[in-house]
Amino acid sequence: MLSTGTGNRPDRIASGTLSDPIPDHWFDLTAFRPTTDNTGTYGNAGRDILRNPGQAQADLSLVKNTRFGERFSHQLKFEFFNAFNHPQFAGPGSTIGTATAGIISSLLYNTPMRQIQIATKLSF
Repeated sequence: MLSTGTGNRPDRIASGTLSDPIPDHWFDLTAFRPTTDNTGTYGNAGRDILRNPGQAQADLSLVKNTRFGERFSHQLKFEFFNAFNHPQFAGPGSTIGTATAGIISSLLYNTPMRQIQIATKLSF
């Protein structure tokens, strides 16, 4: 089997986790070192050993129903998606030895910031 040296895992020499990670420094880069042999030698770092940022989103809905006699009713609805506007970060760069290693540089794809929707319905 011919190895191209791509996709090699680094050697893990410490835990790699930080007590208070920030997007510019998500894990400890000094806990990993690239392998010296790029001919298919894998380091001892396992797969999925570090955690990505968590995701948190709160959606809220407020509804007011009003009746007018026996036949008519009105509904007013306010809906808040990602009500507290919590950012959903993507995972950090994970290739040891590159400028983006350990840095979160984007948000998760297709995760909107706060959205507010107002609707009304009249039934008769």
